[in-house]
Amino acid sequence: MLAELERDPSINAAHIGVAAEHAVQRVKGVRGIAMDVTVRLASDRKRSDPEIAERALKSLDWAEFVPRSRIMVEAEDGILTLRGTVDWQYEKTAAEYTVRSLSGVRGIRNEIAVAPSVAAGGRLWTPCAAAPLRTPRTSRCPPRVAR
Repeated sequence: MLAELERDPSINAAHIGVAAEHAVQRVKGVRGIAMDVTVRLASDRKRSDPEIAERALKSLDWAEFVPRSRIMVEAEDGILTLRGTVDWQYEKTAAEYTVRSLSGVRGIRNEIAVAPSVAAGGRLWTPCAAAPLRTPRTSRCPPRVAR
């Protein structure tokens, strides 16, 4: 097949997968094709895991919507794992978005937990709790009985 690809002057590097398929179909005796083509650019050198982790941390430090000190990064075989706790979902999403396009990153596991720092039980002010005694006709608050 490689000889067939070298012989064909019409092959464009941008369309190598399609060209390879057509070239294989011209070879006598071929009955099946398994396309497993990986394209690597010359400028896309392999980055070490410590380098990827360091670049990810620097990117997170510069990110506007990411709490810097609350996210940890681990890199293994180009897979970044993000861990920590944030208050809002948008912070978790922003952290992943920030490191997704870094060179050398093959995948991301976002294990950041979202745990709001404001609890909704009893500390919120409600107009019904602060309102004076009212009747159902004058208020949308449930009626309270005077003691």
